[in-house]
Amino acid sequence: MPVDGINYFGFEDSIQPDSLGNFELKLPLEQASFIEFQQL
Repeated sequence: MPVDGINYFGFEDSIQPDSLGNFELKLPLEQASFIEFQQL
């Protein structure tokens, strides 16, 4: 999703899984979007 009209694939964030390796991601999207996951 563009942020302030800018679509840059370098935007990053991280999320930590729980002790079982599970995580939940909730985003308030108003339209279909692509999200890329990368395991580091």
